Amino acid sequence: MIKSITPLFIVGHKRSGSTFLGRILNMHPEIYISNETDILWLLFQHYNKLKFEKHPHDGPFGLNKSLEKYAEELESDLSPYEMFCKIQMRAMEDGFMSYEPTRKPELKYLGDQKPFQNADPQLVDFCAENFPPCKYLHLIRHPKDVVRSCKRFGPGKDGGWMWKDKKKQEILSDWVKAENWVDLIKHQNKRSVIDLRYEDLVNEPIASMKNVFDNLNLTYSESLLRRIENTIIKNNRKKKIHLKITREAQEVVERYNYE
Repeated sequence: MIKSITPLFIVGHKRSGSTFLGRILNMHPEIYISNETDILWLLFQHYNKLKFEKHPHDGPFGLNKSLEKYAEELESDLSPYEMFCKIQMRAMEDGFMSYEPTRKPELKYLGDQKPFQNADPQLVDFCAENFPPCKYLHLIRHPKDVVRSCKRFGPGKDGGWMWKDKKKQEILSDWVKAENWVDLIKHQNKRSVIDLRYEDLVNEPIASMKNVFDNLNLTYSESLLRRIENTIIKNNRKKKIHLKITREAQEVVERYNYE
């Protein structure tokens, strides 16, 4: 069964709707996207005999939880791809973070929802060297909404623990970095990348997810599409944010046809 599983990773910037997208993808019986196991970063460090540390652009929670639950698996003599499948399938069947345990006997795609990490060039190279050809699902959201979401994230004010010390322009620079990493996956690494705008997912969920499933060569029922549509809650009440869009950010904005 393992040989028939294709790695599938959500890529882009944090606070772009990747948790929401992961839950939608998991409605399909042939897809499982874990809730932040940090699996690629974990395996990259393990197979390169590095000390386990959090990713430079993320917190430690997913990595620490995976090590707490699955460290003993790392003692086995498996290839990186076999280890990836084993840990991810255990996370699926055990339940991980906020995700309930589940089984999917017809599983075809397996991955993780950690968009900034998954786009990291060194992890993309690690996958290319050790995994069968991967699929990447690029979720992009307008940078003003991303920055606004970052600064409202977590307990307290001004972005909680992750973004409280970052200015809005610094977060915008991180967004540009993540999007440029995705561009590298497409053009330098020449990997299969499916683009999805968050705004299209919310406003046209059926058309958006039909396009995703079609690109993954998966069948789907009308009832599945209706379930997806019924999960969408549209909220157009957004507070204004004063953010100077840099030239680099504007290039990305125009690339994905934002006004």
